Amino acid sequence: MAGVKRHYDGSARRAQAERVRAALIEAARRMLLGDGYAALTIPKVALACGVSSESVYKRFAGKPALVRAVVEQALRGIGPVAAETRSDALGADDLQALLRGWSRLSAEVGPRVAPILLLVQLAATHDPELANLARELDDNRRA
Repeated sequence: MAGVKRHYDGSARRAQAERVRAALIEAARRMLLGDGYAALTIPKVALACGVSSESVYKRFAGKPALVRAVVEQALRGIGPVAAETRSDALGADDLQALLRGWSRLSAEVGPRVAPILLLVQLAATHDPELANLARELDDNRRA
């Protein structure tokens, strides 16, 4: 028995970690939209998800990093987007299709992202780390 190697499959643990991470981001999103940035705290997010504050800090360096994850999730949306509906999959010569794709993207992403971005911009006036995030997001938008 001593020479028998056992294969460890960490897929269940990784899946659980991803579920917890997603729950933390969702709880932070709800709190951010419901109560604003100032009321969002790591202990409140941890309590909402049934984990310790230390567990949240292991995944996110702090409140600004958690808000960054909320923004990134809002920008990504839920699930992959089929190539035929993605504006980046269209040829540059198909201007009408490109404009339709851009309109669809704006209609889908705007309502999901705009409220969060507005809160980030407002909070950035009081939090230097969040100001960096707001500046980075603005630079990316303009690029």
